[in-house]
Amino acid sequence: MRRLRKQTGLVVLLLVMFTLSFSLIGCAPQQAAQQPAPAPAPAPAPAPVPAPAPAPAPAPAPAPALTPAPTPTPTPAPAPAPRPGAVTPAPAPAPAPAPAPTPRPGVVTPAPSPAAPAPAPAPAPAPTPPPRRDAIISIGVGALGGLFHPVGGAIAEIINKNIPGARATVELTGGAGENPRMVGAGEIPVAFTNANLMHEALLGIGNYKDRAYPNLRGLLNIMPSVVHILVLENSGIRSIADLTGRRVAIGPAGGGPVALFPEYASKIYGLTMKDIAPSFVSTADGVAAMRDGHVHAAVLHGSPPNSAVLELGARGVSFRILSFEREMERILAEFPYLQRHVISKGIYRGINEDVVTIAVPNVMFACTKMPDELAYQIVKNVYQHISVLVGAVRAAELMRPETGWQTVAPLHPGAERFFREKGVIK
Repeated sequence: MRRLRKQTGLVVLLLVMFTLSFSLIGCAPQQAAQQPAPAPAPAPAPAPVPAPAPAPAPAPAPAPALTPAPTPTPTPAPAPAPRPGAVTPAPAPAPAPAPAPTPRPGVVTPAPSPAAPAPAPAPAPAPTPPPRRDAIISIGVGALGGLFHPVGGAIAEIINKNIPGARATVELTGGAGENPRMVGAGEIPVAFTNANLMHEALLGIGNYKDRAYPNLRGLLNIMPSVVHILVLENSGIRSIADLTGRRVAIGPAGGGPVALFPEYASKIYGLTMKDIAPSFVSTADGVAAMRDGHVHAAVLHGSPPNSAVLELGARGVSFRILSFEREMERILAEFPYLQRHVISKGIYRGINEDVVTIAVPNVMFACTKMPDELAYQIVKNVYQHISVLVGAVRAAELMRPETGWQTVAPLHPGAERFFREKGVIK
């Protein structure tokens, strides 16, 4: 009996266990069936258990596609609110990308880069060449042996060493008479001339009756040209009046002496060009011709000591320089632009007494087309490096800004700026 009860108990236990197992196994498929079908929500008991399960399930799901599901659900409205909130941070990164596309097209980093290659700055350096074009300066000086040649060479050296981008050269020309025509016509940018010729060229009178050059502008006064009229000691010529019927070298055609000599010779001494046999040669050639007896006198303009005259003394040639002392008062009254000048004794070999002669102021000039800055730099550097000029022509030590602005012609604006900075003109 006991045994039977034991067996019966075991059977009952097994049945209970089997029933429980079956119910559990059956329960699991029901939930699986309930999960795909949201309609079986009526099962209240399973609903609480699945509630936690769906919570994790939607968490991964919302990222892929369940995001729309919460949006329709009114209850999850709070959940969408945070999600837009979360989206708001997402826009923070998103704005970076979103604006990034916008700025990238807008900023067009490539677009600025084309703007950089095509930069107008590249042409902006092109203005540097224009100064360079203007700064390629041919300085018209006249013939060899005159004052302008060494002065022009020294100023060209100053320009080349001290004005960046500028290149100056010396150009031999017809001289003081020709230079205003060349500068006025734009053939050369800078030159030298005598004050009397500058006056005539501006007004279109005297040697410039055919055409006036009102576009000429003064840069600075240099040292004056001192008139030397040389004759051999044994020639018997003591005065300009004694040159009647003589062969006279009066400098190259277009030079300063050719323009000035006939003026004072005729008005003061009654000597016309028909009364002499003029020879139009360079200063050096004229002095050599006198030395060799081919002409009786040589007229030159220069600053003592003149190299061609020094060479005469070095060769042992005896000569004299004609004096203007007796007629000086009349000369200065007739020609107010001329100056009295004394050639000191001993400056030339064999000249043992002071010689009173005349001098004509000289002007370095340009035309209105010269850039103001270039004119300013030329004038400023000439005065800053005056020692270079003194090395070429000793008389340059007398050059001062206080008188340098008196150029007969109107001052170039660039030169005027310099003299105003120095306080010599107001």
